[in-house]
Amino acid sequence: MKKLLLHIFLFLSATSAFAQEQDTSRVLPETEVHGEKGKWNDVGKSIQTLQPSSLQYDLGTLLQGSSPVFIKSYGPGMLSSLSIRGTGAAHTAILWHGLNIQNGMNGQQDLSLIPGFLFDHAELRTGAQNIPSSGGLLGGRIDLKNLQPTDKFAFHLGTDFGSFGTQRYKVGMDLSEGKWSNRIRAARQHTDNHYSYADESVPGSPQKTLQHAQAEQTSILEEFNYHFNAKTRMGLGIWYNEAQREIPPTMISASTATQEDQSLRVCSFLESVSDKRLFRLSSGLFLDNLWYLDKVKKMDAYNQSSKWVNQLNWEGRGEKINWEVGAGFQSAMALSPDYNPDHVQLNTVSAYGGLHGKYGSRLKWHTDIRQEVRGSVVPLPSASMGGEYQMKHHSNLRVYLTHVSRLPNLNDLYWNPGGNPNLKPEHGFSGELGYHFLKETKKSRIKAHAQAFYSIINNWIIWLPENGYWKPQNLQQVHNRGFEWEASLDKLRKKDFWEFRYGGSFTLASNELAKSSQDESVGKQLIYVPFWKNYLSLRLQWKGLDFLYRQSFTGGRYTSSDNTSYLAPYSLGDFEVNYRFAKDGSRLVFGASIQNIWDVRYQSIQWRPMPGRYFQFSFKIQLVHKKSP
Repeated sequence: MKKLLLHIFLFLSATSAFAQEQDTSRVLPETEVHGEKGKWNDVGKSIQTLQPSSLQYDLGTLLQGSSPVFIKSYGPGMLSSLSIRGTGAAHTAILWHGLNIQNGMNGQQDLSLIPGFLFDHAELRTGAQNIPSSGGLLGGRIDLKNLQPTDKFAFHLGTDFGSFGTQRYKVGMDLSEGKWSNRIRAARQHTDNHYSYADESVPGSPQKTLQHAQAEQTSILEEFNYHFNAKTRMGLGIWYNEAQREIPPTMISASTATQEDQSLRVCSFLESVSDKRLFRLSSGLFLDNLWYLDKVKKMDAYNQSSKWVNQLNWEGRGEKINWEVGAGFQSAMALSPDYNPDHVQLNTVSAYGGLHGKYGSRLKWHTDIRQEVRGSVVPLPSASMGGEYQMKHHSNLRVYLTHVSRLPNLNDLYWNPGGNPNLKPEHGFSGELGYHFLKETKKSRIKAHAQAFYSIINNWIIWLPENGYWKPQNLQQVHNRGFEWEASLDKLRKKDFWEFRYGGSFTLASNELAKSSQDESVGKQLIYVPFWKNYLSLRLQWKGLDFLYRQSFTGGRYTSSDNTSYLAPYSLGDFEVNYRFAKDGSRLVFGASIQNIWDVRYQSIQWRPMPGRYFQFSFKIQLVHKKSP
């Protein structure tokens, strides 16, 4: 394999002279200046834009290698969930066309089921926040973004293959003509996951091969836009996903279980924009089916859930002050043999109002409030205020204060046995203070930001054993505090382009309220919350060659609430090289990558082995027919 990689590298180097890209005409990619292209309710927040590569196939691997987010992964193609600033996966919204696609039963989303190929980029906003369309954002939010096609026709085709029987196939098409545009993406993945690992549960840690770990996934996304005129447009999106996975065994237990996932998401919107107003009506229907089968344990569960989300927003724009109002309705339903009763439905209505403005040429501010009502349950309102003060010398100060409430999900209320219909909503206060620096010329850009945060979350919902089964309870008060930072340098020279990124986070997340007199978790770090998470990347583009190296560090994590058991920290390195042949907007790309290049032995989740060094090769072609001038 190493010889094959060497021959490919030499071939790409030798042929780079034939690249048709004009190096002298290259310019730095545009940067999004916060508060100008961002929404007004983002004032005071930091936005990190993430663009997936061939190496980062799904949203989970993208976030793990390029952000301060911690990803808990069961392995390639397997269940993947996130934690931001010590919060749970249900505390972070994943938005598509502004609507939260999190599962209606558990309030979470498996990140391995979101292929990066479907989207142009993702926007990450960490920390508690208040937005019109979704409540409970105690951890943050991720926006999945696509640009409208501008070329008359574009065709995308790609394939990846690599270690452990991994095969991926990707195809896409963009169409644009007159008032309408259409974007289609489809992706399929198969992996056997028969990788070797050191079994640390046995003295001497003998080498074994993972069995029963096959995974297959198919995803299709179609997005249609129609412009009635220069100010009014409508859109329709359809996203289908299915996956069949064998649940792999741990080092200490066998497994014959399988899981099948199906989801269908349909989203539509109508938007009208002028200089003085913005009107947007959005509606989404999200259907999820999950079939879990374990013949040995005699478990056969087929769960069906749906979520219907509707949001209306109206914004008025003045010279110094803008206003925004909104109303929402959400209906979450589920049919599950594990519920009591087996068919349940929750309806939630919400109202939102906000003011945004400027004071002089340097200060931007916003304040808003959002109230949810679910039947007779009326949680405390969510509210936020933020500000940005532009300083001299390319820098600004930012502050963001918020109170957020989160209602329990269907599993918390109705799971049988254990569901607790008397649960109270979670609610918490959060504050952050940040410093941002940006200086750019035609040939270089320097960016840096750092922020400190502190939050207190009351009535934290935690599942605890009681009378032989697990039951959710409002027993904890969690304090989260720490720092986040990122610095980057982009340098464009006559023949090459350099890009350097370094970022990370330090998080202390502890329970400060005892569940009982024998509770030893008070003041201790929450389980699976690393103290440190760091990442860096170095990219060199020279003629048709693109070299990229990434290194990430994940600190140690406790696996028991009393902090007596512990998983060791780990640091992973990935290397990727691509050769691009481009002409008239069309391009051909050959790539090779090495993941976990230093062959590190590690566990993301206790007793679940992760792969060592492995390889991947990719091929992509893009054909473009531009519109006539």
